[in-house]
Amino acid sequence: MVKQFALTSTRIVTEDSVISGHIVVADGKIESIGPGAAPEGMENIDVGSNLVLPGFIDLRIHGTGGWGVDSEESVLNMARILADNGTTSFYPSPATAAMEFFLPSLTAAKTAADKQQEFLTMGKETGAEILGLHLEGPFLNVQRKGAMPEEYLLDPDLETLRLFEENAHGLIKRITIAPEIPGGLEMIAELKKRGYTVAGGHTAASAEEMQAGIDAGITVANHMYNAMTGLHHREPGCVGAYLTDDRVVCEIIADGIHVHPLAIEVALRCKGPDNIFLISDAILASGLPAGDYEFLNRSIHIDERGVSRKADGTIAGSTCLMPVGFETIAETLGHGPVLAAKLAATNPAKVAGVADRKGSLEVGKDADITVLDADYKVSHCCVQGVWHKTPDKSAQHLVRTKL
Repeated sequence: MVKQFALTSTRIVTEDSVISGHIVVADGKIESIGPGAAPEGMENIDVGSNLVLPGFIDLRIHGTGGWGVDSEESVLNMARILADNGTTSFYPSPATAAMEFFLPSLTAAKTAADKQQEFLTMGKETGAEILGLHLEGPFLNVQRKGAMPEEYLLDPDLETLRLFEENAHGLIKRITIAPEIPGGLEMIAELKKRGYTVAGGHTAASAEEMQAGIDAGITVANHMYNAMTGLHHREPGCVGAYLTDDRVVCEIIADGIHVHPLAIEVALRCKGPDNIFLISDAILASGLPAGDYEFLNRSIHIDERGVSRKADGTIAGSTCLMPVGFETIAETLGHGPVLAAKLAATNPAKVAGVADRKGSLEVGKDADITVLDADYKVSHCCVQGVWHKTPDKSAQHLVRTKL
């Protein structure tokens, strides 16, 4: 069993306010939250005026620190790097690749998730908890492929889905698909029938085609604004369909690169605070210095701003993790920490179906806690009552750099 302890701060972010007080954690759960000092005689961690937040939940990330979704070891190290950066649970998203690489990556994520559960029963550090798998592809439109390798994109078919399910052993929770490609609508309906969350993404759909996809079962807008048809007054595109349909929740990369802050504000005003959530969409090279990198037979350049691009100039995923998006909402857009925590933790917990145990600082929920300092840097991170320790950052050997 995990020992009991308290955490005190003058800025604890609850679902509707910021309080000065303490949190008591016992056996991996939040036992109590209250004003004032922690109970006497208990181990207490005083973080001063640092922000105490529900742990961030990242529902789409491809890798970080050089680690990706290619082996059990790699996924577990990815989880540790994420916890070091305030993310306490996540959906690993394997990179679209040849089947001989893609299918084993699904099995690797499953074995890593099983290993985490073993660690938890022993009270050992696990890194960010794996909640499930997100497959961003291969059922995407080559016209909006972004950084996806075109040769690995496929039209939907049930045999391919069977292979995914067989290798993931029940871990797949969400699949992104372009509804307008051949067989797209039929596959969306089948995925909904099987209980998957279906996202529309990497799509050239018109507004009408996307509305048909939503009718068939799409409930999430895959990285809103990116790799989709935009809003025009005579052709509203995917953006228009997503912004005006209450059945859709929009995820956004709020790194200041993929989406202009004003466009994030537009989405917030159209969808409301309950229907937007943050993702990192981070790639293997996130967290590494500027330079030229090669991985998965792809070459990218990361500039001094952290923008990752392919040789043709296409943005190739994000190099920023969840605290950056949190800061964008809280500071750049001026919405403060309560709304930022909602977008970084509460809403993704609802989308992932784990809001009964994660996503907010409430009695009875998992003690997933992230602490940010005045500069929005992570000072502490707790996953189910276990404090995370800074991981070995020698992961760079997995990504070749030319610098």
